[in-house]
Amino acid sequence: MRTQFNVDKNFGGSDARHNLAFVAGAEFRQNDYRNVSDKYYGFDEDTYEVATVNPNVSYQTIDGWGMTIGSGTANSRNLHRALSYYSNAAFSILNGKYVLSGSLRFDDFTMVGASREQRAQPLWSLGGKWNIKKERFMEDLNWINTLALRLTYGVNGTVPMGVGHKAVINLSRDNDTNEKTAYIDSPANSTVTWEKVKSFNVGLDYSTWDNRLSFAIDYYTKKTSDILYNLPFNPTYGWSRLLFNSATMKSHGVDLGVNVNWFRGNFKWNTLFNFGYNDNEVTDSRFEKSDYIAELLGGSRPIVGLPVDYLYAYRWAGLDNKGQSQIYTKDGEILSSGQQMNELDVDDLRYMGRSTPPYFGGLMNSFSYKNFTLGIRLSYSLGHVMRRLSIQNYPTFDGEYSGRIGAQRELALRWQKPGDEAHTNVPGITNDPNQFNSTSRYSNSDLLVISGSHVRLQQINFGYNFPVSLLQRTPFKSLNITGSIRNMGILWRKNKDGVDPNYRVTNKYTNLAPSPAFFISVNTSL
Repeated sequence: MRTQFNVDKNFGGSDARHNLAFVAGAEFRQNDYRNVSDKYYGFDEDTYEVATVNPNVSYQTIDGWGMTIGSGTANSRNLHRALSYYSNAAFSILNGKYVLSGSLRFDDFTMVGASREQRAQPLWSLGGKWNIKKERFMEDLNWINTLALRLTYGVNGTVPMGVGHKAVINLSRDNDTNEKTAYIDSPANSTVTWEKVKSFNVGLDYSTWDNRLSFAIDYYTKKTSDILYNLPFNPTYGWSRLLFNSATMKSHGVDLGVNVNWFRGNFKWNTLFNFGYNDNEVTDSRFEKSDYIAELLGGSRPIVGLPVDYLYAYRWAGLDNKGQSQIYTKDGEILSSGQQMNELDVDDLRYMGRSTPPYFGGLMNSFSYKNFTLGIRLSYSLGHVMRRLSIQNYPTFDGEYSGRIGAQRELALRWQKPGDEAHTNVPGITNDPNQFNSTSRYSNSDLLVISGSHVRLQQINFGYNFPVSLLQRTPFKSLNITGSIRNMGILWRKNKDGVDPNYRVTNKYTNLAPSPAFFISVNTSL
């Protein structure tokens, strides 16, 4: 339910017209999510019958181990309520030469905090725009069509989900006794509040040559506080870690949009180019650099002074004469398999960069000639790195499989006899109990960190607008036919391994890229 009050008022003379636009309102919202599902096995499409299975019997899986089927019934319900007071105002002076704007929100959400003081948080922003083109000293510069400067500052908030001021109890059913069981999924946390983002933005709008060339560029900074983070907790209470508002970070970036009308008339060509840059840094996570190598390699802990999407790797030093992996320390010393690896420190790891692209954007070209149209859209992501998946789950020393190998082509290149270390980096299979550690070091080495930079062809569309003269004897007033191809794939990639950075193999399963999709659309009016 929403109620809203609107004001749009012009006043002043024609030479100095002012405008006030004001909106204020309140909204009450309730979202009720319910889900009921049942799982059946052995479904027959012809008879619509299902097989009877014992949920307590262990069945062998495709991976070679056993597991019980369990109950296939799942029920859930989530009820969220929110109350919002909002307002937005813009005051335009001297025919839009100066514009002041602001907004204020006051939100109350059932999942946040224990008291109203913690749940209900004011969120606000202030902004101003100076339309420089309307100044007198710009009147003679006819080749400039638009020139404006913008400034904004505000505080936004994010509702913390998954934690609240009430204890959450989960119910299940015991497979052996068929009795209901319950456990506390998350305890009541009376201190949790909103995550807050303080944002500052300065922007410039410009157009020239009869608006044939225009661009908008923005520089922004953000400081985020009260980020929810899993902190260690006294395990005697039932949880080893709990979410608290504890972390902070900062980020800055640039957004650029350029629009060019190359040709006008019967033949039109328009280009839209977008560029974005973003950098971030953790400023407080209540912890210094981790002492655990596995946490750094997995990127599971925020580190002060580094971006949240950092990637670390071992310094690869090749194989020894037994086919086992070797690692460099930061001082250049080589450590081989066995007891020496215990001397490895987190500072011996190598920082490789960010796993998400700091540079990104797109390019759209639109062509038209009379009634024909053609559009081509590209996107790009640059400057990030990724770990190329390699050998996983080698057979153990007793010849049995510890997991499904899958398509691991590098097994054919593995070390097999002394001397192979001169021409391969893939560890060999031995009876060494440290075999798993040897392959893990290879998989997490800087040798397998590759670039994620690439350019994609996202879409091509071609259309035709039927002229009115051809539709005079038909029931149609307008008719347009458009064909398009989407998900065209990669045009260029920096890595030489044939890996698609957006749809790479992330573990022993494959994340398949979407297939090209073909569409034909017909739009008409009668």
